Amino acid sequence: MNKFKTAQSSAKIVAFQGKLRLLAEQDGWLQKVEVRLLNEDVNRNNWKYVNLDEHRHLFAKTPLLCAYVGDKIGDGHNFSMRKDEKAGREVPDFTAPDAERIVGYFANDQDIRIEYIDGKKWIIGVGTIFSWYNLQLVEKLKERGELSVSIETLVDEMHYDGDVEVFTKYQILGTTILNEKVNPAVVGANIKTLQFKGDIQEFTMRVASFDEQQSGLPKQEPQTQKKQKSNKGETKPMAKVRKIDDLRGLFPNYTVLGVKGQSVALLDERGRCCSYIFVENEETVVPERITEISVNSVFGEGENAIDISADALVGAVQAQLNSTKTALDKATAENAELQAKVYEMTEAERKRRIKLVKDAIKSEFAENREAYKNDAEIDEHLCDELLADECVGKYAEMVNAEGEFIGDAKARDDVNARCNKVVRDAKKAKNNAEQKVYAWMLGNEQGGEGAPESGIQTAIDNILK
Repeated sequence: MNKFKTAQSSAKIVAFQGKLRLLAEQDGWLQKVEVRLLNEDVNRNNWKYVNLDEHRHLFAKTPLLCAYVGDKIGDGHNFSMRKDEKAGREVPDFTAPDAERIVGYFANDQDIRIEYIDGKKWIIGVGTIFSWYNLQLVEKLKERGELSVSIETLVDEMHYDGDVEVFTKYQILGTTILNEKVNPAVVGANIKTLQFKGDIQEFTMRVASFDEQQSGLPKQEPQTQKKQKSNKGETKPMAKVRKIDDLRGLFPNYTVLGVKGQSVALLDERGRCCSYIFVENEETVVPERITEISVNSVFGEGENAIDISADALVGAVQAQLNSTKTALDKATAENAELQAKVYEMTEAERKRRIKLVKDAIKSEFAENREAYKNDAEIDEHLCDELLADECVGKYAEMVNAEGEFIGDAKARDDVNARCNKVVRDAKKAKNNAEQKVYAWMLGNEQGGEGAPESGIQTAIDNILK
């Protein structure tokens, strides 16, 4: 029986294994990474996360974490629980030297996507690691190519499907990078199930902020979502936040590649790179302001990096597509030609079978009429029905278990059956006629010598005298 449980006074923190790999480096200070975060499979701890589409956006603005223990990079979910005297409950503590620390983050919704890999549905995130502060971690990633990660989630709602814990509603706390020697599938090693006592909503991770009062700098008021300060001091509405999904309809002849602020990256129908910059709170697109631009793609890193223009990259892809299309067109034409030949052969075989069936019916019927001409009069139209197009067509399609044609033989059997019935009926009628005896045909032989004659026979005899 499935039972739902909603976390209120307590909640469960669980972890899920994923994968992280390097992307392009930015200015030497930031390292882009791609993280395979979460799927819907049942993992080795009998946990299953569902509703990925609804939870995808929760990874945005969450931290990438890593624990350093001696020379080991990526030790696990390292933190401890301590008693908070003021709160009167246990709280997580990340202040130990070997506790996991924030090394990067996922910036926004646009960096988190749904992707199918080998038939499995995954949440994939593109994040950033602060490489200046985590040089050793970045070097290890470059050396290994990828490392495992473990996702810490706060489960708000779950139910059991047999012995599987199915998580239907959950929060994303963070993504921890693990050492290659740490096996995330081992219970108690790095995948941990914890229970926090008290109101889980009070559990908030904080980082030290810059002490503005001690710095001697004036304290700045935080910006709101609706207003920002201009250089002259007046307030004005913040620029509209653009999203890719909202922009596709505004650029019908272009592919929207990305958006940042008011700038949009586009690809036209011929594969050329273009850009468009919205003016403040602009709702429509002015086609004349779409600008063709030059874009380079970087393959590799450092001294081994190769700059390739977007035109060359798109051109190479287009050439491959053209080649594939040419091969497909050729295969389609060859397939059509083969189908035409198959149809021609099939039609010839059908006509051959129809002729065999008709010849079989006619010859068998003629032989029956000749053979039984002294026994019965067989109507010349007896088998006309078998020669009808519909009936002949059915005979033409008859085959045995081995696929051999048997329609002509079946037609002969049906002709014989009809003719034999006519002959049998004729013989039966003849036999019945021979066995009939009328009253006037009865004489003395019936009663024996001296028997009285029939009255009818006597009358006939008297007339004849």
